[in-house]
Amino acid sequence: MKTKILLLLICLEAVTGLTRKQEAAEQSRRKVATTPKKPESEEEYEDDEELLDQCPEPNGYFPDAEQCDKYYDCRDNKITEKLCPDGLVFNDFSPQHEKCDLPFGIDCTKRLKLQKPQPSPHCPRMHGYFAHEDPRNCNTFYYCVEGKFNMITCPEGLVFSEKTGICNWPDEAQKKGCGSRELFNFTCPKVDESVAATHPRYPDTEDCQYFYVCVNGDIPRRSGCKLGQAFDERTGKCDWARKIPECKDWYKDQLTDKELDALENPPPKPKPAGGPSRRKSNAAFNCPNKDGQYEDSRQCDKYYECIDGLATEKLCPDGLVFDPLNRKVNKCDHVFNVDCGDRLELQPPQPTKKCPRRNGFFAHPDPTVCNVFYNCIDGEAIEITCTTGLHFDEYSGTCVWPDSAGREGCGVLGKKLKDGFECPSETQVDSRGMVVDHPKFAHPEDCQKFYVCLNGVTPREQGCSDGTVYNEEQQRCDTPENVRGWMLEVGKHVLLHGLLPLVILATLSEAQFRCPEPKGFFPDPEQCDLYYACVDGQPEEKLCKDGLVFRDDNPKKELCDIPANVPCGDRTLLQEPQPSKGCPRANGIFSHEDPTACDRFVNCIDGVVQVVPCPPELIYEPKMSSCVWPADAIRLCENVKRDILDDGFVCPDGDVAGPSGRILPHPTYPHPEDCAKFYICKNGVVPQKGQCEPGTVYNEDSFRCTEPESVQGCEDYYKRKN
Repeated sequence: MKTKILLLLICLEAVTGLTRKQEAAEQSRRKVATTPKKPESEEEYEDDEELLDQCPEPNGYFPDAEQCDKYYDCRDNKITEKLCPDGLVFNDFSPQHEKCDLPFGIDCTKRLKLQKPQPSPHCPRMHGYFAHEDPRNCNTFYYCVEGKFNMITCPEGLVFSEKTGICNWPDEAQKKGCGSRELFNFTCPKVDESVAATHPRYPDTEDCQYFYVCVNGDIPRRSGCKLGQAFDERTGKCDWARKIPECKDWYKDQLTDKELDALENPPPKPKPAGGPSRRKSNAAFNCPNKDGQYEDSRQCDKYYECIDGLATEKLCPDGLVFDPLNRKVNKCDHVFNVDCGDRLELQPPQPTKKCPRRNGFFAHPDPTVCNVFYNCIDGEAIEITCTTGLHFDEYSGTCVWPDSAGREGCGVLGKKLKDGFECPSETQVDSRGMVVDHPKFAHPEDCQKFYVCLNGVTPREQGCSDGTVYNEEQQRCDTPENVRGWMLEVGKHVLLHGLLPLVILATLSEAQFRCPEPKGFFPDPEQCDLYYACVDGQPEEKLCKDGLVFRDDNPKKELCDIPANVPCGDRTLLQEPQPSKGCPRANGIFSHEDPTACDRFVNCIDGVVQVVPCPPELIYEPKMSSCVWPADAIRLCENVKRDILDDGFVCPDGDVAGPSGRILPHPTYPHPEDCAKFYICKNGVVPQKGQCEPGTVYNEDSFRCTEPESVQGCEDYYKRKN
C-alpha cells in the first residue's frame, strides 16, 4: 500500500505544470561614448559622438547641438551623456527638467540626427505613434511602447496625421491618398466669397441621406440627415425622403411604408399634468442676436443651431437630451444630468433588443436582477455589473446602496446547482478586507473540484487542471502536497477500495478540457484570459498576459487582445491582477488615475505606464478603450482638471488657426512678460514652456520666433536686456 501511494505522488508531481512567470522587462543603460566622430558620409544615424567639452551651466540638462534624442546631464560641472529611449527626443524647454518626449511639438529642425532605430513588428521605432503599413488604411495607427504595439482606430471621419501624431480632419492631416477626394470622392466647388461665408451644402450623389458641408467654401465635412430623411438640394436642408422626387424610394429596401409613416407622423405625446404648456411651439424658431445653440420650448431632445440669424433644427441622438446650460460644443447629454423642466416631449424611441432607446443606461429586463444594467451606445448594449452589494439606480444611472435605489424584488435568486449547492448570502472578503467579486468555495467531496459564485450570486462548478487540487486557503488550484487533508482523503479511498489510481484518473479525466477539434486554439468556457492549444486532440492550458483576454473568433490564430476588442460573454472570470503604479493590470489601456483627467489615458505594457493625451476635443471612454467625441462617451466630465504650469498658465479652450487658416494641433501662445518665451499646448491641452533662440523673439502673428524688429513692443528686447 505504501508503494502505491509513493508511486501516485511521483506521477502527480510529474504531471504538474510549471508555474508561469512573467518575463522581466529588459532595461539597458547606454555607456558614455568617447569614440571619434564618424565621417560625414556615414552619419545617417548617430550612436556615438564626442562628449560635450564642458557644461553650459554647473547644473542642468542640455540638448546636444546636432542629435535630437541625445542630451547631457550636468552635476557640479561634471557632464554625463544620455540618450532618450528610441523614438523619443529630448525636450529642451527647461534646463531644470529631464524629459524625453514624442517628437510632435518638439523643434528638432537644427538637431536632425537620431540614434539608429530599433524596429519591431508594426513599430519602426520602440516608442511613438506610427501609421498603418497599408497607405490606403487612413484611420488606423499604432501606438508603440518598448517595441510593443497597440492598434488604435480614429473616430469616424478622421484620419491619422503622421506629422502631428493625432487624428484629424482629412484636409488637416494632409496624408497622401487620404484626402476628402480619395475618402469621399468629393471636392468643394469654387464659389465667390459671399457664398463661401455661408458654408454651402452639397448632396452626396451616392447616398440621399448624406451631404457635404464646405466650411468657408473649401473645406469638406461629410454630414447626414436623420433616419427617414434625405438632403434636399433645392433648400439645402434635410426633409422627409418621400417628399423629395429624386430620393422618394431611397428607404424602400430599409423601411416599410408603415415605419416611414411612424417616423413622419409620430403619435402625439401626452401633455404634462396641470394643463397645456405655457410655452408656444417653435415651428418657426426666431434666432437671438448671438449665434449659438438654443433649446426647443417643448421637446427636450430637440434644439436649434443659429448661424448669422438662420436657425437649423437639430435632434440629439435617441436617448440623449439637450442641455442649454452645458458650455461644451456638443450639448446633448444623458437624461439624468439635464433638467428638462416643461420640455417633456421626446423623439420616438428607436429600440433594439436590450435597449429601450439607442443611447443611455437601462435596467436589466428581469426585475429581480438589480445589480446588472445595460449601457446602450448607438443601439449596441454593453452589460455592466455593479460592484458587489450595490444596485442599479434608474434615476441617477449609477450603482448605489440598495436602500438608496429603493428597488423591489431584488435578490430573489433561486439559483441552485444539481448537487444542491447555492451561493451563500454573506459576502466574502479577502485578506485586505476587500469584498471578493467572484468568491470561490471548496467542493465537499472532490478535492479537484470547487465552486465559483459569479458576482456573488450565480453558482458554477469548476475543476482544477491535471495534477492539482483546490486549495481553500489560497483560493486557487495548487499542488496536492500544499493542501492539508488531501492525503487523508487519499488514504480513505485506498483503504476502502484499493483503487486509488483509477479514481484519480477518472476525476482528472472529467475535469480535463476536451478539444472541440484535433488542432487549434480554443477558449476556456468560464475564464476569458484562459485558453487551450490543442495538438492531435490533446489540450495544453495557456494564459494570456495579465490584462489581455483570449480572442476566440478564429481557432487557427493564437491571439490575446484588450478586453474592449473581445466579447467575453459568459467567460467572466479572470486571473488575479498584477497591478503596478498607474496600472490596474500589467497590460491594457485604462483611465487616468485622476478621474477629472478625461482627456488622457494610460497605456500599460508589462506594468510600464505611459500617459497618453487624447486628440483635441476628444475624451477617453473606458468602455471602448479609446478616445471618442464627448457625445459618444458614457462618462461625465463636466469639470475636467486642467494642467497648470508653475507660473499659472493654462491652455485656453478652442481651436487656434495658423497663418494659413489651418487649425494648429499644438498651438503656441506668447509669454505675458518675456518676449523670448512662449507656451506650447501639446494636443491643445498639455501646457509646456518654450524658449526662442538667442537673438530672436516670439511672434504672435506667425507663431514662430523671428527677428525682434518685426514684433511690435519687442524691438528693443535685447537692448533692454543688455
